[in-house]
Amino acid sequence: MSDYHPVELGYMPDALLMYCSDGRFFDAHESSAETHGVKSEDRLPDRIVIPGPSYSIVEESSGRVILPYIRGLLKLHGCTQISIYDHFPCGWMTENTEGYRESDEAGKIAIHGRHLKAAEEILSQSFKGIDIQTHLFGPKEEIDLSRLAA
Repeated sequence: MSDYHPVELGYMPDALLMYCSDGRFFDAHESSAETHGVKSEDRLPDRIVIPGPSYSIVEESSGRVILPYIRGLLKLHGCTQISIYDHFPCGWMTENTEGYRESDEAGKIAIHGRHLKAAEEILSQSFKGIDIQTHLFGPKEEIDLSRLAA
C-alpha cells in the first residue's frame, strides 16, 4: 500500500488547468503553473487532462462534451481562472487538423495560436468573468504567444 497524504477538504481550488495527456510535457505544465502563480503548496488547481486541449474546446463534437465538465468544475469549486496548455509537436493536432502535419515549426505554432485564441474566445463567452490564460510549449521552452500576429 502506498503512503496516503491527507486531503484538506476546507480548501477549494480557484483555478482549472487544462493540458494534454502527453506525459512528456507534464513537468513543463506544472512548472509553468507554479511560475504563473496558479499552483503552489497552498494553491492546488483542478485539472482536466485531454489530448489537444485547445482543439478539444474548439472542435464542435468534443466541445459539446468538454464544456459541461468545465462548467461543472467551475460551479463545484468556484474556480475563477482557466489555464489552457498546448504543446508542439502535437500528435492529436497532427491527426485531426488540416495542414498541421505538413507545417514547419512556425506553421505549427501559428495553428496552435489560432486554436488557443479560439478556445479563449469560446470559454470567455461561455463563462463570463473567468480569467482565461493560454500557453504553448515547444520541446525546449514556452512560446511567447504575444509575438504571434492577431
